[in-house]
Amino acid sequence: MNSLFRLSILSVALILTGCGEKDKSASCSEHVHFANNVSAPSKEESEKVKNFADKVKGGLCKVHVEGHASAVGSKAYNLGISKRRADKVASQLVEHGVDASRIEKRSFGETKMKDDSSEERRVVVLSMGPSESSHESEEA
Repeated sequence: MNSLFRLSILSVALILTGCGEKDKSASCSEHVHFANNVSAPSKEESEKVKNFADKVKGGLCKVHVEGHASAVGSKAYNLGISKRRADKVASQLVEHGVDASRIEKRSFGETKMKDDSSEERRVVVLSMGPSESSHESEEA
């Protein structure tokens, strides 16, 4: 991979905490990368989304998908591409068995910047404990 390509990599972080069906304290994460100015991950990177979905699809956690972008381009464009990336990752999670009702999406564009511009272009997927609909009432 040449250095010019590395500079154009976009990142998606998939992070799961506390939602394993067998082990409620299990955690896992994955990073999925995109080519510059592209909202869909490559075939190889989509396989990472599938593998992540396979790990979490039976759980009860709420999955938060957060799209981000670098400051290159207009604010409106960056917000739009971060939304399209988040939508694509969420769609792939659903295609691979994650219940859509467990997924919440947000797009930040360039508003939550990191130091390295190649790290700005990312989607972060977080699970945040059991989803509201999965709570069962307990009687004492």
